[in-house]
Amino acid sequence: VLPDAPRMAASSSVLEVQAAVDPKLQALSGDHAEYVDLYKKGAVLAAEAAFADMEKMDVVRRSGVDKHGRDVYMFIPGNLPEDVDLNKLTTYALWLMHDCVVSQGKEYTAVWVCNNLLDSRLSFWWFRRIYKMLPHAYHKQMRCVCVVHPSIQVRAILFFLSYVVRHSFWEKLIYADRIEFLDEVLKDETIASLPEEYKDYDKALDKAMYSAMEDPALKQMAGMYGMASMPAMTPEPGAEPAAFDESHFHPDNLRQRSQQQ
Repeated sequence: VLPDAPRMAASSSVLEVQAAVDPKLQALSGDHAEYVDLYKKGAVLAAEAAFADMEKMDVVRRSGVDKHGRDVYMFIPGNLPEDVDLNKLTTYALWLMHDCVVSQGKEYTAVWVCNNLLDSRLSFWWFRRIYKMLPHAYHKQMRCVCVVHPSIQVRAILFFLSYVVRHSFWEKLIYADRIEFLDEVLKDETIASLPEEYKDYDKALDKAMYSAMEDPALKQMAGMYGMASMPAMTPEPGAEPAAFDESHFHPDNLRQRSQQQ
C-alpha cells in the first residue's frame, strides 16, 4: 500500500494524463461538473484497483456487443446489498461507460434486469439525479434500453420520469416481459450470460401463467366473452404441475445458493 503522499502524487498523475488525452472531459466541466468530478474519482480508484468490490457485486457489467455491434451494458440491481455505497457504484458505472459513450462517441445498448421480489433500493430521486447529471452523449448514444421483467414499481418510476426524460427515450424503450424477447436486440451469448436465477424466474412465470389458464373460473369467463382459450400444457405422465413458489427466488435464498455454488 502506498503512503499517503506517494498515493496522492500517483492519483494526480492519473488525472493529468486523463485530462490530456480526453479533451471532451474538460469540455464537460462547466455544465456537468458533478459528472466530471465523479469520473475523475473513478479514474483514481481504477488506478488503485479499488473497484474489485464493485466488480464482484456484479450490479453493472459490460456484456459484449448487440446484434448491431453496439456495446451492451447490463444492470442487475437485484445484486445490490443493503449496505451498498451508491455513490461508489455510480462512480464505477460512469468510469466503465465513459470511454465508449463520451470519449469515442459510440452507440450503446442498456439492459436493466429487474428483481420483482424485492423493493428497489434505487429511488425515483436517484434515477432523476442520474438522468440530470449525465452528459447529453449518454442520452443521444443510447440506441436501446431493454427492461427485463418490468415490475409495477419500475413502470411507475418510468412513468414519473416521463416528465423529465426526452420524448426520444420512449422510442428506445423495450419492455421484455420474458427473456426470450431480448433476442430482437441481443446475441444469444449475451442472453445466456444472464444470471441463472432470472432464467428460472422466467420459467416460473410461464408455469404460473399456464396454471392460471387452467383455472375453471377463468375458463368460464373466457367462454362468456367469446375468448379463445389457450391450449393446456400437457405434463409428463404421472407428474404434478409445478407450483410457483416465489420464496425460491427471494434474494436471500438466491444469494445463499450462489455461495454454495
